[in-house]
Amino acid sequence: MTKETMLQMALESIGDHSRIRHWRRVSGGDINDAYRVQSGKQTYFIKMQRFPPSGFFAAEQMGLELIRQARAINVPHTFGFGEANGWGWLVLEWVEGTETAQTAEQLGRGLARLHQCRGPAFGLDRDTYIGTLPQRNGWYGRESVKTLWRTFFRFTTGVANH
Repeated sequence: MTKETMLQMALESIGDHSRIRHWRRVSGGDINDAYRVQSGKQTYFIKMQRFPPSGFFAAEQMGLELIRQARAINVPHTFGFGEANGWGWLVLEWVEGTETAQTAEQLGRGLARLHQCRGPAFGLDRDTYIGTLPQRNGWYGRESVKTLWRTFFRFTTGVANH
């Protein structure tokens, strides 16, 4: 199956049945193949991976949505994810932009706002991934910050004496 056929399948999985007008590979990581895809409807950013871990792109879409809900930093819209023929994909909004002298500072300020968001506890109610490695999650919050970090570190790494 060709890349264009797989990209077309990804678009059809989100309800865009128009034909691909143009596509090209773009840089941006070493875990997934990344593409800018222009259909008859709009332009997308599609991430694809051969044999992704179970729930990989579902976890990424959920994580992006949680970040969006914090309203601290702009996040591309996610249209959906899927799998077929050993390939997995995530279809996102293509964001056009130009790096300026202020870009890094704006990103830093947005990340700082994101890390100021508070909830009833630390953590997440489901497991996710760091790259392709599974990240076990849980809720933490009834302990001191020092104990919290120690517990998190032990739980996620399996290291007992830290």
